[in-house]
Amino acid sequence: MSCSGEAISRIRQISLDEMRQSSHPELPTRLGCFFGFDRLEDVRWWLAFAGGEAIYEVQATGPWPTHRGDMLWLAGVDKSPPVDWSARGPGYRSGAPRSSPSRIGTIVAGPVLVVARIPLES
Repeated sequence: MSCSGEAISRIRQISLDEMRQSSHPELPTRLGCFFGFDRLEDVRWWLAFAGGEAIYEVQATGPWPTHRGDMLWLAGVDKSPPVDWSARGPGYRSGAPRSSPSRIGTIVAGPVLVVARIPLES
């Protein structure tokens, strides 16, 4: 049996959200949220890891629930051999860095306003 990268990514997100609901229901879900980074170098790292076609500068349109977590806890879960997501999820949800440098991503549970498109090569 084989799965596409997109299918594995969806399975990962659903699994991580089920763990979040069980242990931290107060945190916003990663499903249907905006996801981004504060630092441009982290955005480029994520694009190299997960793919993507554009970078946008955005700002939240309200005081929406947010969560900041080090993406290094979750990076690599699409690769073989499979990573035990249940072992890495608590670190991500704690907000603690996994290593230095960290790759802190933010999820925002509400609309954001696109301020500018940033060239991929800048």
